[in-house]
Amino acid sequence: MHELFINRKGSMSQNVMMAVGFDSIIHFVITGWGGFAADSTVLRWALENTDFFIPNGK
Repeated sequence: MHELFINRKGSMSQNVMMAVGFDSIIHFVITGWGGFAADSTVLRWALENTDFFIPNGK
């Protein structure tokens, strides 16, 4: 299982996406993307597979 968390430089890593509002409150967190994944890939997955949304397309 730990092989999934090896990044392109050979180190262990994990990606985390966190959405923080203008009120400084954390509204959404997703973890578990091991290794290396593009930011857009994680964002697209969150938009398609969870209740996360971007209000007014911003």
